[in-house]
Amino acid sequence: MNTTERDLWGLGQQAHLLELVPDAVILRDGQGVIISINRGAEELLGWTKDEVLGRSGDALLHTRYPQPLAEIQAHALDAGYWEGELVHMRRDGRPVTVNSRWAVWHQEPGAAPTLVEISTDVTERRQVERSQRALAVAGSALAASLDATGRLANIAQVVVPLLADWCIVHVAKEGEPIQPVAVAHADPQKLALADDLLRREPPDPEVPPGPVHVQRSGRPAFYPQPSEELLAAIARDADQIELVRSLGVRSAMIVPLVTRGHTLGTITLVASAESGREYAEVDLALAEELARRAALAVDNARLYAEAQQLNAELEVLVQQRTSELQGAIAQLESSREQLLHLGQYERTRREEDRARMAREVHDELGQALTGLKMDLAWLQRQIGPKRKILLQKFRDMSDLVDTTIQGVRRIAADLRPIMLDDLGLVPAMEWQLQEFEKRSGIRCRFTSSSEEVELDAEATTILFRILQEALTNVGRHAEATQVAVRLDQEQGYVRLQVQDDGRGITPDEAHGARSFGLLGMRERALLRSGDFDIQGTPGQGTTLVVRLPLGQVEESL
Repeated sequence: MNTTERDLWGLGQQAHLLELVPDAVILRDGQGVIISINRGAEELLGWTKDEVLGRSGDALLHTRYPQPLAEIQAHALDAGYWEGELVHMRRDGRPVTVNSRWAVWHQEPGAAPTLVEISTDVTERRQVERSQRALAVAGSALAASLDATGRLANIAQVVVPLLADWCIVHVAKEGEPIQPVAVAHADPQKLALADDLLRREPPDPEVPPGPVHVQRSGRPAFYPQPSEELLAAIARDADQIELVRSLGVRSAMIVPLVTRGHTLGTITLVASAESGREYAEVDLALAEELARRAALAVDNARLYAEAQQLNAELEVLVQQRTSELQGAIAQLESSREQLLHLGQYERTRREEDRARMAREVHDELGQALTGLKMDLAWLQRQIGPKRKILLQKFRDMSDLVDTTIQGVRRIAADLRPIMLDDLGLVPAMEWQLQEFEKRSGIRCRFTSSSEEVELDAEATTILFRILQEALTNVGRHAEATQVAVRLDQEQGYVRLQVQDDGRGITPDEAHGARSFGLLGMRERALLRSGDFDIQGTPGQGTTLVVRLPLGQVEESL
């Protein structure tokens, strides 16, 4: 095989081998001139093999290297291998990120080496990683502040330099024109220029492109490569056009801050010529997602601020209402206390009147009836035994006087037992139980830990009247066969217990608003700072317990 035939065979074998590799393969000579590419490279870069053969790969692809190309080639030639990440520019101007592996191929001994670049497209993977990183950083920045303006300032700082070389955030307040609230620039020296540019109003806010138009339409504006006509539409005069050019605008996009169907404002992202960044559709999608999250965070901050304000106002209102209620409660308590004391005063006066009436009935009427009976006995003796009709009449009159005397004594006892004042509480209770047993037929048993308790007249009357009311309830409602009453003096208190074996009072009956007898007993105990309790067990009876403190309680009317 001669030299020409061998070269043709080698080229054919080389082309066949390149097509077997699924990744993009580019062959360069020692000076970087492209000598061959495979179909994978054609699809990745958008160039055909015929269009790239004999051309400088660096000039054609406008590749961005992590280090100077000369160093990469030198390392590959010396070590036989180099690997790194590059950014090639496709024929349509779209950048593509690749994982590139360089190797040296010696076709024949002594021949010039060939640099073989095998590239795998990692653009989508890097975009996903960048998006995830940007969203994570943005989430942390948004959570770092509870203030809406602070959150927008934080998002501007996140966007630069992750997605843009400079950024400005506009917010539209209700009833007011859109206003910038945050600006950031990768170059601190150009921050003031960017701020000055974007704070100037456009000649006509209704004409796109601009934050005003995006805010009103709610749709993003995307300018991968802004034209001179576009810059002229943005600027209001020649000075502003020069300002835009000095900032080196290469690519731009404006996305709305939309939440719950309402546009709060816009975020403007600009890529400068210095960074070589140029926006694609995927960048716009990421910017819209960032804007959506920022809008949600801002809206949440606003709602939080409103909630805090409402909470503060509610707290003030609650405090006012609480103060008013406390005043009303205090007034009601004072009125209730006055009514209780007034009721006690009336009861005390009534007890005094009863005692006076009982004495008058017992002493005056009783004495008059006794004298009348004595006169009747004298007249009976004067008539003699022969006047039988008159004698029978005198006997009937004497019996009537006896019955009247018993009735007078009973009425006097009902008004106020004389023995309560003369003999004390214990004998009066024993007598009351005896009288109740005679009238009702219910067996009564009374026990006391002492013959007399140390109570003043008012407390003595209260306990006696409570016992009377308790026995009245037993007779009317309990269906009992026996009642046990116990009176004890213990550790500064006097304790009265009334227990029957009846049907048992129900909770509704014990606390019913129409249980006037129980209400009266409770009030009597309360007036002396005492305790009142009544409990019933179905079929086993009712137990009433009253505890009054020993000693006189001062009365304030």
